[in-house]
Amino acid sequence: MMVTTTENIPGTRVVRTLGQVFGLTVRSRSIGGNIAAGLESLAGGEIRAYVKLHEDSRRQALDRLVENATAMGGCASGTTSEPAAGTTPRSETRSRWPAGAPAAPPSLPGPPLPIHSGGVAASADPENLSPEELTRLQPGLARLMPEIANRLWRAAYGARAGNWPLARWQLAEMRKLLSLCTITRPKYADDLAEYLHEDVEPLIAAGASEDLPAFESRLAQAIDAANEWHRRWAKGFIVWRLPGSPPPDLDLAPR
Repeated sequence: MMVTTTENIPGTRVVRTLGQVFGLTVRSRSIGGNIAAGLESLAGGEIRAYVKLHEDSRRQALDRLVENATAMGGCASGTTSEPAAGTTPRSETRSRWPAGAPAAPPSLPGPPLPIHSGGVAASADPENLSPEELTRLQPGLARLMPEIANRLWRAAYGARAGNWPLARWQLAEMRKLLSLCTITRPKYADDLAEYLHEDVEPLIAAGASEDLPAFESRLAQAIDAANEWHRRWAKGFIVWRLPGSPPPDLDLAPR
């Protein structure tokens, strides 16, 4: 995976933004190592024990960032900033497909050593993140809704092509994502649950029966209902329409 601090990479094109990604490690020297480092500090100059600790921490944090970005389906990430030494690392990064890349993890002096590469900041103890930090780590509706729309697009054209297994699978994945939204953004949980019950489940039932006219009717209803929720959530400027052509990356012929 490419590693850089820039937002854009010459010769590449970003076709999809996947969201935030981060890498984290907390490391410290042993008692003996700290004593040796303390003796080095008396003489002044570079403290080699801590330099190696920093280097190892940076590499491990970056490795974890790459693992997390790969798990999200990205091939690179970008726009990561590195904080000044002596501060809790805080940075913003966007995992991208296929351009962009993570920055090298930050370096901090002294044990214990919290290291982040990309993503959102967290406390030095990863098991005791604050509620605000946990919230920022979760995908919000702005990140999940485009994927939900993408699933609906594929389900619609799968059904129109007679590829009902594909349509049903895409709708099932869409339902999972909507259910995830109720967890990551609980203030919308009741509204999303209503949308799932009133609009998504009937659409899934029409797909299960392989009734195309009923499916088209439920599809139009689900799209209209989604845009109505946008208006209720003061996001009336978002009006989603089903694309006029099938997704070009799929062969929709029934198998």
